[in-house]
Amino acid sequence: MDGKLRNMATVYIRNGDKMLLLDRIGSKVVARSWCGIGGHLIKRS
Repeated sequence: MDGKLRNMATVYIRNGDKMLLLDRIGSKVVARSWCGIGGHLIKRS
């Protein structure tokens, strides 16, 4: 990482008692994790 802050967004979609999550395998942070749907916000000039 370059030490700069990044703008990110995450969405959690629920339907009653169910939640839609991504099963991420081999991310940079952990080997396997469940996470919401999201990504980086890119600043364009």
